[in-house]
Amino acid sequence: MKKAIACYLVLLLSPLFLRSQVADNTALVGTVTDPTGSVVVGSKVVGVNQETKVSYTGTTNSEGYYSIPFVSPGTYDVTVEMAGFRKMTSTGVVVQLNHSVRTDFALSVGSETSVVSVSADTPALSTDDALLGETIDSQQVHDLPLNGRHAIDLAATASNITISGQALTGNPPGNRASGSGTRNINNSISLDGISIMNNLITTATLSPNPDALSAVQTQNGNYTAQYGDYLGVHINLVSRTGTNKFHGTAYDYIQNDALNAKSWLATPGSRKSKLRYNLFGGVLSGPVIIPHLYDGRNKTFFTGSYEGLRNTGATFTTGTVLTNKMRTGDFSELGIPLYNPKTRFTSCPAPNYACAAAQYPGAIIPVDPTAAKILPYMSTPTGPGTTNNWTGNLPNQVNEDSTLERVDHNIRDKVNLFGRFAWQSVNNFTQTINLANTAYTYTKTRNGAAGYTHIISPRLVNDLRFGFNIVNTYILNQQAQLGETSAGSALGIPGFTADVTLGQSPPEVPC
Repeated sequence: MKKAIACYLVLLLSPLFLRSQVADNTALVGTVTDPTGSVVVGSKVVGVNQETKVSYTGTTNSEGYYSIPFVSPGTYDVTVEMAGFRKMTSTGVVVQLNHSVRTDFALSVGSETSVVSVSADTPALSTDDALLGETIDSQQVHDLPLNGRHAIDLAATASNITISGQALTGNPPGNRASGSGTRNINNSISLDGISIMNNLITTATLSPNPDALSAVQTQNGNYTAQYGDYLGVHINLVSRTGTNKFHGTAYDYIQNDALNAKSWLATPGSRKSKLRYNLFGGVLSGPVIIPHLYDGRNKTFFTGSYEGLRNTGATFTTGTVLTNKMRTGDFSELGIPLYNPKTRFTSCPAPNYACAAAQYPGAIIPVDPTAAKILPYMSTPTGPGTTNNWTGNLPNQVNEDSTLERVDHNIRDKVNLFGRFAWQSVNNFTQTINLANTAYTYTKTRNGAAGYTHIISPRLVNDLRFGFNIVNTYILNQQAQLGETSAGSALGIPGFTADVTLGQSPPEVPC
């Protein structure tokens, strides 16, 4: 019944999942003129992506201006043709995410069969919008060092962005971003135009494989209207589109205590803190080819990735616990008087409320039977003294698995489709000195996106983008983790029977 109710709630809230933002305002723009500087009307402009060979076409208007919107980021060869003029091609035009890249042409009179090629060896400028942003392209995403390989950390390379939070082990897990003088709750983080944030302090739980991304972009200033939901900085992650060539990567980052030194605080003869760290995975992309059935070169492409983390370790810790005498109620080692709160304020005068009548003789507190039942959950000292009398290696573990898959299909030069699904599962725990405080965290994230783009004219574009973001997270104590369904009631706290009355069960993801 609970599961059915949860499913109905998901259906009722489904319109919220459909809220999205256009992730791609990328465009080729420019002006075409003749040798006299007059504009050339009706010339054909074609941009061809060098890696996918997908072409995008446009025509100059009455002002000689062309605009080819919604092109994929990449490197382009842009060609202009017009009767009575030589064909002209500008090669190597670099187009970054959400930039309107201007390439102007000055045609020369001649036969259309002759070609003039110009190499675009200077960085492209975006002069046709007021966007202020910084883009980390696919090569930089791949090359820049990342501790833990969390792609959102790349946004911090911008001068006004800071990243906080714990991607896999926070409460809730995930990262937050702040920038441009705003709080993190005013900033947005999206993947392919679909939010990857949960509703609790706008934390982005999903951490996609950096090798499966084509860009990480930060936007601020006068960004376009589709980003109007938030007042601050927008961080856009964009998944990678496959190309006509198969590309693949595989990796395994390893850390091990065999390569580490012992903590300088460790006692002689103690063991080094355990560490077994493996961050591994791979990415494969290329054209969709089914032998003897379908050849997707130049039109259908895929990207698939997997990443796994197995991190088992321990942290050398120093702390304070009850001494063996204190566990029996004898607090005389503290060297200070202890007062009974039940009689102190009625038997002793103000302002100090201190008198012998309210003291525990010898600083010995009678042990209450209920309180004594808590002692098994509290660690015993490993050293002398009343402070910093416990040292040891506290184990911790983080296991993570994630995938990201994307398929792009170009029906023709002005119509294309894409679909993308990302999934992540994280299990972790961190043991504390007193076992009752040990927390076990389970988080599952699913994020999907689909898009249909139809360029009807340079001024009329239909871009349909929808998706969903589902986050389930649970934080359990040791008793819930081990299925000890009567641990709370066994303490004998008057009136507390909730764990027995209601029962406890492992977490269940609805639907």
